[in-house]
Amino acid sequence: MFDKTGTLTHGRPALHGIRVSQAASGLVTEDRLLQLAASAEQYSSQVLASSVMDAARQRGLDLLEGTSAFEHATQGVAANCGDQSVVVGKPDFVRSVTSGFEEAEVARGQLAIYVAIDGLFAGALTMSDPLRDNAVTTLADLRRLGVQETLLRAFGQAFC
Repeated sequence: MFDKTGTLTHGRPALHGIRVSQAASGLVTEDRLLQLAASAEQYSSQVLASSVMDAARQRGLDLLEGTSAFEHATQGVAANCGDQSVVVGKPDFVRSVTSGFEEAEVARGQLAIYVAIDGLFAGALTMSDPLRDNAVTTLADLRRLGVQETLLRAFGQAFC
């Protein structure tokens, strides 16, 4: 058994898109949504957190100091960033603490990170971790050797 992240993919998910929710439209820009999400994510140990922070820095966005930060294991993080309360994480976690939640549409190979600001569902960050150039041939070689792949889920994460 092996983890696909870093084996079949590069292991560094990258920001693919930012979607501001209808409820937050006019209240927050894409850059502000990313800035607040990255500011809260600096208090998370999740691998995706560093990718969100990297995306904010690449756009020249400063990370805000946080207070009352708390990581909810395998679910997400909550923190007060600047003068706003921010929750970032999985859909059920963010849905449980906000109003106006909207499920994000993601393409195959993508995932969404959900963001709430001051109790309002603010939007989602779409991330993708591209396959390594040799991923297809690696799987083909393993099949030729008689190895069968199966997708497993552990703690909400997919494993091959």
